[in-house]
Amino acid sequence: MPTSHRVGREGAYQARMRCTESVVTQVEANVTDSNYIAEIELYSKEEWEKELKDLFRVLSDESEDRNDDVLEIAVEKITALYGDDAEKKTLEELKKYDKFAEIETFLSINKKTISNNDVSEFANEVASYILHSEASPGGWYWPLVKSVTFKVPDLHELLEHIVLVDIPGTGDCNKLRDDKWKSVRI
Repeated sequence: MPTSHRVGREGAYQARMRCTESVVTQVEANVTDSNYIAEIELYSKEEWEKELKDLFRVLSDESEDRNDDVLEIAVEKITALYGDDAEKKTLEELKKYDKFAEIETFLSINKKTISNNDVSEFANEVASYILHSEASPGGWYWPLVKSVTFKVPDLHELLEHIVLVDIPGTGDCNKLRDDKWKSVRI
């Protein structure tokens, strides 16, 4: 069982930035209606199960040469989804929690679409899928996201024939996202 890991404020900020910056993000025009749309591609249950096993493998690494940055990211992801102190549990203990079953059910949808014509409401709805917050551990879904496509209304002239793509650099600690950026056609 891993010991409790404390993450400094600066380290936690850097880990959050790495986590949220590692998602392939596209921005394009919404040419069909006046809504802001986010199409959020999620892991499959099988992909997340493999990722979760890898995260717990990182947490259990007590060796002197462990990578503390990767450890911080593992703690951030697990607590974002499963709540405070979840990183202190074993994977078997975590599987007994209702939140674990809730997330497995959530992943069965594969793709989440959020649509709203009010930009403030849209931003609030999308936040838990693209941002990290320490305010409400256990209620943020950004660790489950592979990619996000934003469709913005009223920008036909600017974005009608252009798609903006933010591709993270190589070496994402998550192999699935690392492979995802390589598959984007430029």
